[in-house]
Amino acid sequence: MIHYVLRLGVLIGTLVSGVLLVLAPNRASTFTGLAPKLPRGTTEIRAAMGGVFTVLGLAPLIQPATAKFRLVGMVYLAIALVRAPYMFTDKSAGERSNWISLGFEAIAAWILLTNCDRQTDKDG
Repeated sequence: MIHYVLRLGVLIGTLVSGVLLVLAPNRASTFTGLAPKLPRGTTEIRAAMGGVFTVLGLAPLIQPATAKFRLVGMVYLAIALVRAPYMFTDKSAGERSNWISLGFEAIAAWILLTNCDRQTDKDG
């Protein structure tokens, strides 16, 4: 039951993040440091980041299936695995928000990738 609630929290957080990126892309800069200089950049944040995170959070909520939970978990794992070394390469490891993101991504991946077979639908 606790695992289910955690999984639900991750998905709702993902969905809310996506919707916020779609509706208020310029506010992303306060946490991520992304600040589009041109209108095209604003559209890219809305579409590529907001659109993707919205559907990643929404799809498993609409139709729960093991494969969907695993896919979202693998996306978070991939983001964490890329972020971790490049925080140092890009010299952004000193930024607290980067560590918060890395922690969330790693924990979200763990929550979504563990116990999928036992707590999700039988046909997924």
